[in-house]
Parts: sequence; C-alpha cells; structure tokens
Amino acid sequence: MMPILMHCSDEAQAIIHPYLEQLSMFPQQIYIYQMDHTISFSKLTQQQLNENCRYIFIIENGDFILQILDLKPLTIWRQQFLKEDIEASIKDVRYHPDIILRFQSGKNTLCVNASHIIYIESYLHYLIIHTASTTFKVRDKISNTMLRLKEYGFIQIHRSYLINLNYLVAYTDKNCLLAHQIELPLGDKFKNQLP
Repeated sequence: MMPILMHCSDEAQAIIHPYLEQLSMFPQQIYIYQMDHTISFSKLTQQQLNENCRYIFIIENGDFILQILDLKPLTIWRQQFLKEDIEASIKDVRYHPDIILRFQSGKNTLCVNASHIIYIESYLHYLIIHTASTTFKVRDKISNTMLRLKEYGFIQIHRSYLINLNYLVAYTDKNCLLAHQIELPLGDKFKNQLP
C-alpha cells in the first residue's frame, strides 16, 4: 500500500481520512492537492511536481481547471461534493479495467495499461513485459510484481511467468495457451492458481 500525501485543509483531510486505506490501493503514489484562492497556479507548477506521483486536485470552483488538466491529474474532486467524488474515484479504480501501471526502467518510468499486458516473463534480474504490440524490459523481481498485479487479474503459472487471465485461452497439465498463439509452461506448484 502506498502512503497518501496531502496538501489540503483540515476540513478536507477529515472527509478524506476514512477513505485513506482504500485510496492507498491505487497503483501509484497519490498526492492530494487542494487548490484555493491563496495559491497561485504558477506557484504550484514552480514547485516541480513529482513525476512519480499521480495528483488528485480538490477545486472550489472552475478556477485553474484548464491548467490542472494540462498536468494530467488522476482525477479532480469538487470541494462541495468531496465525499461523493472520493467514493466515485474508489469505485472507478476497483472496477475500471484500464488501470495504468508504472514500472521503473533506469531513470525512466514506463506506464502500461494493465489490460494490454498479456504476460510477464522473468529473466535474470529483469522482467520482460509482453503486450500484443511490443515488449518492455524493466529491472524488478517477479514476486514484487505479482503482489502489485494480483488484484488486476494476473496469476503466476511458473516461477518465471505471470499471465493476465483475460488472455488465457486453455491449459493442460504442462502448458497454458494464451491469445495470439502464445504457449507458456505451467509449473506443478502453480496449477492450483488456474480457474
């Protein structure tokens, strides 16, 4: 679970507090930032927004909405409907299939839509992420990645392979057949993971 960073009023924090555990299930670091008349937008952008965080902005009215959208926020909450907007955001993350996952690759951050990942292969100290159109190589452990992906419909089928269940076509005692005619080995100790 990721800690939630907040820059907002005590009143807003009191409304957000009961939802912190659910909000910490977002796959990225979340920074909740409340815009008000005392903060100029230029001052906010000068603070060098952290590129590893996803921002949620709380707005009182429509001020700065176009500038905020340029920052590609995770979402925008309306101050007067804060509780309802928080609940809608949690519901979207829980049930929305287009979850964007972030992987570090050296100094770069790779963003991949979870629904586009067919399978992930572990090779030495790297993971090779396979989608229908391309592959990506990142430095990470398969065990860490499995913990992050489990809630998005991924299972481990072998010590070196994670698969997206949405792409599973069939399986035998020894192999899993995925979409795009991909065949992967099925490890004995992982057979009970299959549906």
